[in-house]
Amino acid sequence: MRKARRVIRLAFYAVMAACIAEPTYGQDENPTEGRPVPERPVPLFNRWQEDWSVLADDRVPRQPGDDLKYISLSATDPLAYLSLGANLRERFEAFDTAQFGTGPNRNDDYVLSRFEVHSDLRLGPHLQIFVQLQSAFAFGKEIRTPVDQNRFDLEQAFMAITDSIAGGTLTLRAGRQQVAFDLQRFISVRDGTNVRQSYDATWIDYERGDWRFIALWSHPVQTRDNSPFDDYSSPSLSHAGVKLEWQVSAATSVSATWSRFIQDTAHFPQASGKESRDSLDTHCAGAGDNFDWDIEAMGQKGHIDSQNIRAWALGSLGGYTLTALPWTSRGRNGDSFVRS
Repeated sequence: MRKARRVIRLAFYAVMAACIAEPTYGQDENPTEGRPVPERPVPLFNRWQEDWSVLADDRVPRQPGDDLKYISLSATDPLAYLSLGANLRERFEAFDTAQFGTGPNRNDDYVLSRFEVHSDLRLGPHLQIFVQLQSAFAFGKEIRTPVDQNRFDLEQAFMAITDSIAGGTLTLRAGRQQVAFDLQRFISVRDGTNVRQSYDATWIDYERGDWRFIALWSHPVQTRDNSPFDDYSSPSLSHAGVKLEWQVSAATSVSATWSRFIQDTAHFPQASGKESRDSLDTHCAGAGDNFDWDIEAMGQKGHIDSQNIRAWALGSLGGYTLTALPWTSRGRNGDSFVRS
């Protein structure tokens, strides 16, 4: 066992050394000479997908806060840096005659506040370490649920390793992270609620040409609000799956996803026991000639103890962009793809 630990430690140090190895340039060499000025990145839904290394180029216009968005860790490697960021969302909700006045429901109005801070450490082009903390409050809400308030906890903390293999790009991500597919109809980070859904997971992603393959094994994180850092995951609740995606054209993609959800102790009004669900999801989205569309269908089967589960769902949207107007009425659906 001790020898195995030593081998793992040496392998980890080797990966770290490869990731932070600094390229060497000639004394008179300017790596930005003759290249176009890169565009500034914008905050993304997944903050860990932002690439602020463009700020290593002095030609990029500066804005307040750039000293925190890009903290260089190497004089010669622009991909070795630390980036800091924060999100703040305030939402007011008011309910009058909830559930149409039936039952003991009372009127309620309250403020949902969510504050997130994160650090994104890049040690060269291959290694990323991302940490995000959250503080979510439900001020004035009479009945709080686990998705309403989580005063201080770890939202994400993962390590990602990326490398080129067999003509494609392989990414391995391990740790606490958030998972979302496409428009998040069926697999979502639960952004609509005040507390997002995280997973203690291993994610494998391989992209080559027009094809992309994803494999996921995870334990959904259960939210508690008794003390700081008390959220937890358990082997009694698991979610796993695979996804295959084909980029048919620059604006059109199709995909198929299979996933399995298992809960050892499920409780519903008409059934209790071990719950197991298998879902098959197909998705097609694209745009062309100012039209955009998104169609997704899901079929599910499984059981809760001896009770069978059969379910299906269908979601779609479409639109047309009026390009002749100074302000377009809607963006193309291809601009809203969520890629995790």
